[in-house]
Amino acid sequence: LKSVEKLNLAENGIRKIPAKISDLENLKILILVMNKINKLPKSIFKIKNLEELNLEANRLSKIPDEISNLCNLKKLNISYNNLKEFPKSLFDIATLEELDIVGNPYGEIPKEISKLINLKELSINLNKIPAEIKKLINLKKLNISNRSNSDFDKLPKEIFNIKNLEELDINDNDISEIPNEICKLNNLKKLDLSGNNLKTIPYKFKNLKSLIISFNDFNYRFSSFEDRFGKLPKEIFKIKTLEELDINLNGLKDIPKEISALKNLKILDAHENEIGCISGFVLELTNLKELILNNNKISEIPYRIDGLINLEKLNLSCNKIKDLPDTICNLKNLKELKCDENIIKEIPEDIEKLSSLEILDLSYNAIEYIPKSIGKLKNLKKLNLQGNIIKEIPEEIGELENLEELNLSDNKIEYLPDSIGKLKKLNELALSRNEIKSLNKNIKNLKNLEKLYLLANELTELPEWVGELENLKNIELSDNKLKTLPKSFGKLINLEKLDANLNQINDLPEEIENLKNLTRIDLQSNKLTFIPKGIYNLRNLSEIDLSHNEIEYIDAEIKNLVFVVEFDMSHNKIKNVPKEIKNLEFISKINLNDNEIEYLPNEIFYLRGCESFDLNNNKIKSIPENIPFKLKKLYWLNLNDNEIENIPESVKNINPMSLDLDNNKIKNIPDYLFEIKNLQRLLLLNNEIKSVPESILKAKRLNTLRIDKEVILPEKIKEHLPKLTI
Repeated sequence: LKSVEKLNLAENGIRKIPAKISDLENLKILILVMNKINKLPKSIFKIKNLEELNLEANRLSKIPDEISNLCNLKKLNISYNNLKEFPKSLFDIATLEELDIVGNPYGEIPKEISKLINLKELSINLNKIPAEIKKLINLKKLNISNRSNSDFDKLPKEIFNIKNLEELDINDNDISEIPNEICKLNNLKKLDLSGNNLKTIPYKFKNLKSLIISFNDFNYRFSSFEDRFGKLPKEIFKIKTLEELDINLNGLKDIPKEISALKNLKILDAHENEIGCISGFVLELTNLKELILNNNKISEIPYRIDGLINLEKLNLSCNKIKDLPDTICNLKNLKELKCDENIIKEIPEDIEKLSSLEILDLSYNAIEYIPKSIGKLKNLKKLNLQGNIIKEIPEEIGELENLEELNLSDNKIEYLPDSIGKLKKLNELALSRNEIKSLNKNIKNLKNLEKLYLLANELTELPEWVGELENLKNIELSDNKLKTLPKSFGKLINLEKLDANLNQINDLPEEIENLKNLTRIDLQSNKLTFIPKGIYNLRNLSEIDLSHNEIEYIDAEIKNLVFVVEFDMSHNKIKNVPKEIKNLEFISKINLNDNEIEYLPNEIFYLRGCESFDLNNNKIKSIPENIPFKLKKLYWLNLNDNEIENIPESVKNINPMSLDLDNNKIKNIPDYLFEIKNLQRLLLLNNEIKSVPESILKAKRLNTLRIDKEVILPEKIKEHLPKLTI
């Protein structure tokens, strides 16, 4: 691994970084986002080639001084940790260009920050800022956040002296006023003021191009709700240099007429308001390239929409639009049209005029017919017609020579035209929830196809030619009437995900073992009586779901599946668990509930990394007594509905956070049960227990105890365990 240059270990529950990480001498990028790291080893600072270090959302309370040894570090993210002091050692990293330290409980920003002369991007808490910040002459982007919940509620005036600042993001800070001095930032091009409580907005900017003021409360001054609702400060419309305006989530009923003064506007985003129509004042913005009005209450697209001659992107999703006017087809520069989730019944015959169109989304409408002219959209890359009432696809669909994604799911399609095989660039084809009984043989010509969705059709078999789809990575076959898969399936060597649940499959061909890249297999709710042999040779599998079948045993070959993380064999007829299950050392979740298991081998609890065991509703009579080491990650052990009579001392090493023993035959609760330090939830309902021992008073972390009403509890239980819910 010494040659590795980038290592991403985000969201892995890592608590400790090994000292040997310094052996990765060529490492340039290290990402450890959202783990549980509370301390950094000094060896990490020996990686001299490191250029980017991301430690966002961990548990760090201190950054070692040795971080200054990272002489090539350019990007550092230590946001959302527990740093109570701003690490001054950072100021010695002269190469630093990007620094993010928001969401930590430190106080003032030290004046030494001025030493970071190469800094281009800085993200800090809303707090007192030293005057020396003006020395950061290369700073282009500044993000100020109050997510550390400081008492500071004003924008520090010191930032107005950062002469070369181009972007300022102060969203979600509960700021009520922006001083006019902000206009001194002559190079400011982008300003994000969303999520504040602003009364007015300064407007004498020299070069401001982008203004984001979504989710504000500009309406504090009005006495009645009717007056308050959906008002914008008029100052906005005096900023003549604006090219982008984002006013979403402001409760607007309409876009003010003053909008027409912004002649240079190229992007207008007013999604998620209460806007009922597109006014003529918007149509005067002839330089608009993007108009985003999704999630409003618009019922009609104005006939004069073609006046927006430069429009490239139009989003009217989630409105109440019934028709697409013919004039919309005159938008020669339109590249993206999204009108999904409306009540549109027809696609205009002149759709072919939209010669620049690359994305067309008309999903979830009431369209019955696709015009033949759609085949002339030669630049179309994505076509989404899901959720309509289409029965037939025209042959002309095959003329879409650049189409990459085609979604026809949730319609009434019975067959596809022969021309489907002409879509040589297609990499995703979605046909789920239709009425397809057999696949058109020309689909085999789609050599670039990577994703094929056939969920909930009426397929009784797959043709042998399916094995010719050599680049297929994901196939969804669930909820059909399949009894097996063809032998050629083994040729899909790039396949990563196979979902074929809710069929009638009783076996798989041996060739399935050739799918060496398969990481997920879902065959739940079929008619399997055994685990197909080929599955045991799929060593890269991480998720296996064979639940709701009639499988009677698990073979010893289970030991081959060392990388499995989730293993679901619930609702079968399994009687025994092989000891070889101990080889699944990366397992985090085992589900064996609703089987006929009578005996558990000791080895099932050798899985140190397991977080969840569900053994509910079996015939288990005892818990293994020989567990040589502690399971440190286990949060749930479910043994509900079994025939257990005793709780052995080994339960201390099983070490569950939640232990469910409801509906068993337990007579006594042993004292050592409450020596489990992690125990927070204990369920013992419907057993033969008469009393709870005094030792429960030592279980300080226990917060839930479920037990029969007649069971005698210690007198002082409420006094010693005030947070316990019984």
